[in-house]
Amino acid sequence: MAQTDRGIVTVHRRADGTAVVEIGSGVKQGRAVGVFARHVGVTSDKLRVDVALKSTGNLSYSEEIVEVFPDDKGTVYIRPLQDVTNL
Repeated sequence: MAQTDRGIVTVHRRADGTAVVEIGSGVKQGRAVGVFARHVGVTSDKLRVDVALKSTGNLSYSEEIVEVFPDDKGTVYIRPLQDVTNL
């Protein structure tokens, strides 16, 4: 079973059509900070975003803590926390 990470997520869209998804403690000056998990080379058909993201150029990010996890087929899911009181 894949690990679920919780934190502020950033999605950096690259010129080749893939994305880098990073989970960290926040965003400062358009960059992810405190990054503790990363998913690289995620194609658009393998990225499922179920939360609102803010955008700055080719970077999108969450303003609140979210859950991020991959499945066994390489799809990366970004979703709201199910239970904020039980982190």
